[in-house]
Amino acid sequence: MYQWVKPRVTISVPGEEQHMQTHAEVALDTGVFKCLVGRNGDLFMIRPVPRMR
Repeated sequence: MYQWVKPRVTISVPGEEQHMQTHAEVALDTGVFKCLVGRNGDLFMIRPVPRMR
């Protein structure tokens, strides 16, 4: 799916920490530029530069 859609950024949200980390690793391995993984309550700033606050 990542190779077909070709997103520049992914944000892992559902699941346990291990699931979200694995999701991010798969995304990076398929060419996604940046993967954000946070904890409950984290805010993600996706404009102008993807990052976590």
